[in-house]
Amino acid sequence: MCSTAISAQAVAMFGGLSGEVRDENLLKAALGRPLNKWHYDESKPNIFALAAAYCFALVKGHVFHDGNKCTAYIVAIVFLEQNGVICAPEQTDIVATMLGASDGSVSENDLVGWFEANGSFVKI
Repeated sequence: MCSTAISAQAVAMFGGLSGEVRDENLLKAALGRPLNKWHYDESKPNIFALAAAYCFALVKGHVFHDGNKCTAYIVAIVFLEQNGVICAPEQTDIVATMLGASDGSVSENDLVGWFEANGSFVKI
């Protein structure tokens, strides 16, 4: 999964300034967050916690010039799909949740619950 390609595609589809990386170090930190959680959290995080870690780190890190919330959601959904989970909330719920993650009214733990509530495992 290439987050920069996802960001560029999201900006092309939905509009915005540029899908380019604003800060390479922020991108590396955001993409490393799930791996860090996997290795260092006391109890192993589930797949939804790892997806939330991707999403939250990208939203809060403002990694790209534009399209951070959209990119964060798509990265998390692609990660879930690659691991046998389909997550398909309503469009308005996606927008409200990503805006909430951005403004701080939705925490990373809230995102874990949201992905769990909206995700279902499929046979691969």
